[in-house]
Amino acid sequence: PLEFHGGGPTNAPSIGTPISMTPPTRFNEIAISLSPDGRTLAFAEDRLVRIFDAQSRQELHRFQAQPRTWSVSLSPDGRWLAAASFPGGCPDVWVWNLQTREVVAKLPFPPSAQVAFSPDSQLLVAGGKLEYQFWEVGTWKPVRSLPRHARADFLGAVSFSSDGRMLAVADRHDSVCLMA
Repeated sequence: PLEFHGGGPTNAPSIGTPISMTPPTRFNEIAISLSPDGRTLAFAEDRLVRIFDAQSRQELHRFQAQPRTWSVSLSPDGRWLAAASFPGGCPDVWVWNLQTREVVAKLPFPPSAQVAFSPDSQLLVAGGKLEYQFWEVGTWKPVRSLPRHARADFLGAVSFSSDGRMLAVADRHDSVCLMA
């Protein structure tokens, strides 16, 4: 359980025994995704994505991923893992089926995407420098593309509300758009 110790501005969280990871890669790029139920953790660095049981701290799966992987998302239903790479990496969003442990899709999208599944696990969205792309989960068909208003050198961070009715997107350095 998440606990806080100390109080005030130095109130330090304690979340239990840490999970040991490999030393940082030469890129020092890591990504994490915790499932909504708190049972599964995905951890990525460079070409490796590891899946852990968050309660027992035991590694469940290990996947070879695209170079410079730096964004990962676990689907809320526990069936899928999506990963995207940093600029200079692979120009696709990779999706694994966690049951079969196989890559089921390599979705065309420029490097430097941020990825997120909708709370109902029906959509996968990637936010990049130029657009936000939505795919139907399972068929992996593109269903919508939304251009970014401010095409910039930073990434299109994305986050769904817990009920899936709203999507927050970082459209510029100084603003977040809420889409309903």
